[in-house]
Amino acid sequence: MVNDLSKVAKVIKDMEKIYPQYKEKPDKGYNEELCVRIQNNDKEAETELIVRNRTLAIDILSKYYFGDNVEDAYLSILYSFIKAANRWDKEKGKFVTYAYWWGRNAIERDIKATENPVSLPYYLQNKIYELNKIIAVKHTNHENDTSTKELAEMLGITEDVLKNLLPFSNELESLDKVLTYNNDLEGRQSEENMYRFVEINTDIAEKAEQKIFVDQILGVAKNILTENEYMVLVLRNGIETGYPLSLKETSEALKVIYNKSMTAERVRQIEGKALRKLRHSRILYKDIKEQYPGLLHERRKYLK
Repeated sequence: MVNDLSKVAKVIKDMEKIYPQYKEKPDKGYNEELCVRIQNNDKEAETELIVRNRTLAIDILSKYYFGDNVEDAYLSILYSFIKAANRWDKEKGKFVTYAYWWGRNAIERDIKATENPVSLPYYLQNKIYELNKIIAVKHTNHENDTSTKELAEMLGITEDVLKNLLPFSNELESLDKVLTYNNDLEGRQSEENMYRFVEINTDIAEKAEQKIFVDQILGVAKNILTENEYMVLVLRNGIETGYPLSLKETSEALKVIYNKSMTAERVRQIEGKALRKLRHSRILYKDIKEQYPGLLHERRKYLK
């Protein structure tokens, strides 16, 4: 059971007092109507959605949260309902079912965040959470010959990103016993990195987060875009190099890569088509905009 719901009860009473018109549970299909309004920037609909679904949040809280910051956890769930509403569409079924997943996910995020004393973005917290689980299992099973390459593959990230994440693991002792190194120098360097835990620069965390995110979206984008479209977005946004290129520079780079001429105007057309494709892949496009709004620059005239 949750430690104390009294603070949450007060929050609910305050909501009901301020918004008495929203006290009743939503009728069948009404949540979905609110979602449409929210997607059209209706702020009043956001408030109504939260108040009408306050008991749903209580249900999620009582089943999945066992910490002390009950009020904050409850508010996190309510806020997640707004995020769910912005992502919802008919294909996802009933909003309540979809919102339940978002609320539970919000709780898991809070739990993962409290496991680590260093403040990190959620995307990194999730990878570190997976890393800790893998290390713990391997240590329990006495699997002491795991290479950094194997561990990186299990997490779906590169070795470079993994090395940035290692200092944030709370399984440091087990990690030292599980990993094997190519040579003594690599072992000493990794050990040195692990025990720099609190001293790790925030910039490293941000770069690692971006690298993980980019690796994943590139994997999806390759299945959506043609080779030309994919390469144009990579070059134009500096996804792999960190240096965005102009239309002219991109055309020159493509000439070197493919040994064929391509004008700056042609690059612009390909870029527009690629962005339209990503837009139609809703989940991918929204994730890119939410996590890194500058990563794929939105050219509105192409997206209509």
